[in-house]
Amino acid sequence: MYNPDLMRQLCREITAENDPHHTEELISLLRAVIRDDQEEIRTRMSFLAKKFADVISDSKAAD
Repeated sequence: MYNPDLMRQLCREITAENDPHHTEELISLLRAVIRDDQEEIRTRMSFLAKKFADVISDSKAAD
């Protein structure tokens, strides 16, 4: 699930880290979190599009 606090914490750790190897590990973790969040958003949007397909198509027809 989308967790902005986790992303903020990772960004803080990345900026404070002095060890380049550990920084790369943190960046890799941040990228993984972002990928997971993007996938969750895609899944939710797909669900909403299916659930409200009639409303969406009616709205487009009114334009």
